[in-house]
Amino acid sequence: MRTRPFLLAALVAALLLAAAVPAGAAGPETPRTWGSNSFGELGDGSTANRFAAGPVAGLGDATELGGGREHVVALRADGSVWTWGSNQYGQQGNGGTANRPAPGPAWPGRSRWPPATTTAWPCSATARCAPGA
Repeated sequence: MRTRPFLLAALVAALLLAAAVPAGAAGPETPRTWGSNSFGELGDGSTANRFAAGPVAGLGDATELGGGREHVVALRADGSVWTWGSNQYGQQGNGGTANRPAPGPAWPGRSRWPPATTTAWPCSATARCAPGA
């Protein structure tokens, strides 16, 4: 089993370093990623490995990042939550299990965090997160 514990650290470092971006390039709040990309976890729309930092596609307003072994979750400035990467166990929160190589909204029909409901969403490594699951 492969692990990439450095992925989250690389994403956080990329956000912090993004302020020194040349004019015309991705904005200062655009996360940058690099490394292995087997499940689309770099968020560039592909599954090709990248050995230099590059922007996450269409995510120029990220305020917070989190992630798992092969997926990433971003909180955007407008309060929406976007996810990408592995979705084997429903990590994307979109009701499916297809991997997503570019950021897309989590929780279809629920556009902002925190959700309007306070229902707990119990999760495990083998179960999808859903109300009452």
